[in-house]
Amino acid sequence: MVVQAWPDVVGAAVAQRARAISFDEGVLYIAVPDAVWRQELAMQTENILREIRNLPYGRVVKRLRLVQGRKEV
Repeated sequence: MVVQAWPDVVGAAVAQRARAISFDEGVLYIAVPDAVWRQELAMQTENILREIRNLPYGRVVKRLRLVQGRKEV
């Protein structure tokens, strides 16, 4: 559910460039196209986690893992 809600959490513009690809043991994996987007999202991690945790099921997400150039984990 968290993966599907990604565009609602970060907005359409960010979701076009960075995709939530999987969730495993408290970690939400985010595919980013390059180092610039990886750094941008790294700086926004706390805000993103706050938004995720506002979702009814969002408290299961303990951290984000930004994966550059990968489609699946």
